[in-house]
Amino acid sequence: LEPGVVGFATLASGLARSGDMAGASQIFDELCARRLSPDMLLHTALIGGFAECGDLGGARRQLELLRGQGLRPDLFCFTVLL
Repeated sequence: LEPGVVGFATLASGLARSGDMAGASQIFDELCARRLSPDMLLHTALIGGFAECGDLGGARRQLELLRGQGLRPDLFCFTVLL
């Protein structure tokens, strides 16, 4: 049984909430290596996690990945940066 985007997003989101951004980033990379497309929820969880840890550069890089995927940040995505 292979995990899908929801499974990866749930795991990465939990890691990001606990402050383990290295682990969350690793999950993101694994999702991409499997040629799955990260969704808005996953990007927003990582952006919020980076911001919460004080890594605004990481939050900005994740925002650029989101935009590069053709997604548009929504209000919630920007709110997690505050």
